[in-house]
Amino acid sequence: MIYIIFAGNNEKRLNLVCNGVIHLWFIPMIIGLYLCIPIMKKLVENEKILRYYFLLSIIFTFLFSQIMNILGDYTGESTEIVRQAISNIIGNMNLKILMGFPFYFMLGYYLDKKELSQKAEKLIFIIGIIGFLLTILLNSLTSLYVGKQLATYLGNFNINVLAESVLVFVLFKKWKKSPGSLYPLVTKLSKYSFGAYLVHILILGALKNIFNIDSMTFPSFISIPLLLLIVGILSFLISFFINQIPFLKKYIV
Repeated sequence: MIYIIFAGNNEKRLNLVCNGVIHLWFIPMIIGLYLCIPIMKKLVENEKILRYYFLLSIIFTFLFSQIMNILGDYTGESTEIVRQAISNIIGNMNLKILMGFPFYFMLGYYLDKKELSQKAEKLIFIIGIIGFLLTILLNSLTSLYVGKQLATYLGNFNINVLAESVLVFVLFKKWKKSPGSLYPLVTKLSKYSFGAYLVHILILGALKNIFNIDSMTFPSFISIPLLLLIVGILSFLISFFINQIPFLKKYIV
């Protein structure tokens, strides 16, 4: 609300009310997922069908789009006609049920319930590390190749990002089974994480507008850890205080 009040002109305020501030895309997305839970619940009851869904999603949501992006970045107009034709065919297939965050939603459920063998865990670890390295290499090399900064391969629906996500999920699952000394702290902080997520953009805006501090103020290896520390601490503090207000604690965070 504060962000909207100080947004500038009325047109910008209206746009923020209708579309939300940058990070709030997450709210309608998660509402949509919750609405579809009864449908997804039926899907996850049959492991064979669920695996088939995962396979189709990986092919059409992740691999297909990534191959098209790589071809577009490195071949340009020479493959434009072919890429456009393939995109039109896939688009006309209307496989929207395979697209988007329901995949991650159900994959998280599946990985949580599934007992993974040591061999499977090692494979996930190797593929996850490869995915992490690919994220760096693909973005860096492609940016150099096209002569401008890109974030094409940082998106949620890249196969390298999927590999990283699965690795992180499985590592936290293993940590939960044999928690260390930091586990109670992380559990306690998780209570305030949603509130911290909601307010962190306000702190970033205040640092930029009042103190002129952002990720470009200092070299990135200084600015990014510094911002992470400042914004993280302040966000969780604000979330903590919000959680002391009964109405906001119950209905907002």
